[in-house]
Formats: sequence, C-alpha cells, structure tokens
Amino acid sequence: MITGASGGIGRACAVHLSQVFPSAEDQRPLVLVLSGRRQGELEETAKQTREGTTTEIVVGDVSKEEDVVQMFKLVKEKYGRVDIVFNVGLSGSLTVSLRGKGGDAEMQNAGVDLLKGVATEDADIAKFRQVLDVNVMSAVIVRHPIRLP
Repeated sequence: MITGASGGIGRACAVHLSQVFPSAEDQRPLVLVLSGRRQGELEETAKQTREGTTTEIVVGDVSKEEDVVQMFKLVKEKYGRVDIVFNVGLSGSLTVSLRGKGGDAEMQNAGVDLLKGVATEDADIAKFRQVLDVNVMSAVIVRHPIRLP
C-alpha cells in the first residue's frame, strides 16, 4: 500500500516499484494499492505503472482514522494481507521561521501548498492542524490497522 500515491513521492514510489519488482511469472504477482484523496490523480498514477502490474485504487485521507481502517479492511478482504506500507502522504509546504542571532532562516517540507510562504506564527491554526494531522499523526494512524485480522 502506498499512501499519497496521487502525486509526488507516492507516485514516484509506485512507478519505481512497478518497474523493479519481479514479474508475476517469476513469483507471486505484485499488487500495488494506491491510496490518496484524489481519484483522478490515483488513476493517472496507475496508468504510469509498468504494464502488467495489478493496481488497486483506494480513495481515503490518512489523517482520518476511519478512512485508514477502511483502506486496510478492503485490501485484506480482497488480497488477504498487506505486506508493505509506504506512508508518504504529505500535506503542507509548511514554513517554519527561525529567528536568532544568525539572522532569519526558513525550512519547508514538501507537499500541497496549504501554508506556503506563511511563517508559523502567522499560520491559520486550522490549516496548521491539518498539516500536522497528515504529516505527523498519519504515521501513527496508518500503523494501527496493520494488526487487523
């Protein structure tokens, strides 16, 4: 399962895995479960994978526990298990201002431009919380349903 597969790092992981994983003739067939919030972009990712790769599209938001549980249930019901999870869904472009003796500096993460160019102290709290939910909390949320029967 690859979260954030609708673009960026997630899409790159899906395309790369489809190219380097042995073909179905060599061993158990590769099934890439592409997860993200945008159906159309997930379909585009599926088109970019190597011919013969089985892809499954599961629309959901990794910051919402109920979406993640549903994703895992669907995959386990259809395929029996989840072998690997790439949790690369990102949100943000969060700018963190660092002000000190050495002058001003900024750090940014990758992702959607929710807070692009906005210093932390000027950020809308709801948008900031959304960035943290996706970038931080999803790491915990995605790990919980792995143990589902």
